[in-house]
Amino acid sequence: MRHEFADGKYTVINDNGKLTALRHGEPWGRDLVGDNLVYWMLIEVDTLRAVNQELLEACQTLVGLPNTEDWIATLRLAVDQARAAIAKAEGQA
Repeated sequence: MRHEFADGKYTVINDNGKLTALRHGEPWGRDLVGDNLVYWMLIEVDTLRAVNQELLEACQTLVGLPNTEDWIATLRLAVDQARAAIAKAEGQA
């Protein structure tokens, strides 16, 4: 798992539990070994970004609704996808 922050200035990498940090793409001399705070923050960022993508896809479905009789079914599907993503983000799924 790898996430960039501050427009790519910082990168945190989780390689099977080994945490490393980059600054401007170069190894950053920060010792993250055993840093559970950074680990759990990285897990949370990963979850939130996945949920954000699900919500974005549901919104794109809404924006691209066809002008046909099945638009209600498409709308219901998008709402269900959004609800599922919200439940997942709240830890209910």
